[in-house]
Amino acid sequence: EEETKAKTLIEEALRALLLRTPKRATERVTAAQALLASQPNAGGSRLFARLAKAQGLIALQKNDLIGARDQITRSLVLFPRQTEEEYVAYGSQAKELFAASKQTLSAAPSGDIEVGKKAAGAEIWVDSVYRGRAPAKIEELVAGEHRVALRLSGMVGDRRFIRVEPGKSTLYDVDLEPASFHDDLESGRKVVAANFGQPSVVEDRIRELRNQIGVDQILVVRASFAKA
Repeated sequence: EEETKAKTLIEEALRALLLRTPKRATERVTAAQALLASQPNAGGSRLFARLAKAQGLIALQKNDLIGARDQITRSLVLFPRQTEEEYVAYGSQAKELFAASKQTLSAAPSGDIEVGKKAAGAEIWVDSVYRGRAPAKIEELVAGEHRVALRLSGMVGDRRFIRVEPGKSTLYDVDLEPASFHDDLESGRKVVAANFGQPSVVEDRIRELRNQIGVDQILVVRASFAKA
């Protein structure tokens, strides 16, 4: 819920900037920051990229060129697939700022993130891009903050900003806690596996799991291999 509210506030801030009302934009950005700070695991890389973009454009309208460049560069680190056309509507200065930030980013030094063994088997997502499973070393990341997430079935995921230092490897090693539905999920898996040939049993168990876990749907997939 907080994430959805924050997204709405950020979009309102960007619209306010189009209307050249930086005070309103600042109010919306401040409110969005407060919501996201109250929920450390909320928000993906794209949401924080939009937030940094709004902050950069606010700084630009206040003639804080260094602050504006730093925020737009941060936005590009979190979500590189932005285009110049997305900045044209904010004025020629915004377009020039985007180009300068892209140039700064292309010349930026890099570093690594080393995901440790505590969360072994967890999926690693860096700036919303899948980068393998823990433990692993994610190399050649642009220096600066990256949004890193660990996800493992039945466990509470972890999302946080990791600062990559130039020429260094930053260790990220956390224990993931079992989710409230962990035991039910494991039990359900065993029942489904043991009764896969009996659809009525499987369907009953899936209905129970959906209620216990609090999801709309559960997909059960069984691998099948062709004979050599």
